[in-house]
Amino acid sequence: TFDRVIVSGGVSEIGPIFLDPIQEELRKNRYMSGAGKIDVVPSTFGRDIGLFGAAASFLERMKDGGGGV
Repeated sequence: TFDRVIVSGGVSEIGPIFLDPIQEELRKNRYMSGAGKIDVVPSTFGRDIGLFGAAASFLERMKDGGGGV
């Protein structure tokens, strides 16, 4: 089980109007939530974290010979 869902990127900046409904749905779904409370929180890495992930993936592929790029 898990106790936290971290939302990243631009949607994380929308705040409670976006995050609260997600938390409510997780609370309703016993299969997903288990017995404990699940917090839905914005990432502390900022809105551009997806760009860092994409860059890391690109660099990894280039290191491995650039296949599939």
